[in-house]
Amino acid sequence: MPFGPQGWEWVDEAAGRFGLTGAFCERAIAGEPVTLHLACH
Repeated sequence: MPFGPQGWEWVDEAAGRFGLTGAFCERAIAGEPVTLHLACH
């Protein structure tokens, strides 16, 4: 899932909160499963 307007964006980076955007948000709202793998580099 890409970072940005067609994937996800930080809501509160310090707290680790993010929001889904674009089609991924629409899929989640529709009840479809969405998987996001976060990795710290």
